[in-house]
Amino acid sequence: MKKLVTLLMMVLGSCERPDSGDLIHIELLQKDGHDDLKFSIEGLTDDLTFDSYYFGIASEHTEGLEVKNCLANFIGDWVTEIENMKDGQTRFFPIDISDEYTGCVRIIKHGNDLEINYGYSGYPGYQVDIENPKQFFSGVTDFQSDVPKSITVQQSQFLRSLKSQINRLLE
Repeated sequence: MKKLVTLLMMVLGSCERPDSGDLIHIELLQKDGHDDLKFSIEGLTDDLTFDSYYFGIASEHTEGLEVKNCLANFIGDWVTEIENMKDGQTRFFPIDISDEYTGCVRIIKHGNDLEINYGYSGYPGYQVDIENPKQFFSGVTDFQSDVPKSITVQQSQFLRSLKSQINRLLE
């Protein structure tokens, strides 16, 4: 619960409201944990649909935590990691968590810019620690791109978009 309160303070302190200009879109549909997590990055991916199943399992570990709150905390971990990245570092941010693989966003920091690509790793989804994904962020060694290009965006713009998506999830 403390993590959620800290996340809310971080996000609400930004006073950012969601708008249609977000670079990233994350939406949790009201379904049963399968084909219910919509995700896209403007200019990079089409609308993708994943399972929220593992977020549901993680939310069961914390009494009263809903799947959407668990997902918001998870994206908050992305924000913290991106804010702490050093120039030249590469990090991987999981979103499509499946038994046999993990779909992820690869980010390489170049000054104030982020080079972003989407792909997957053979890292089994059941090994991703939803409540503390830091090991995954720097532990991927077999990333394969799903898209033939990458995009470069300002770090501040990408972080604003992530925080906007957190706000949407928590509404």
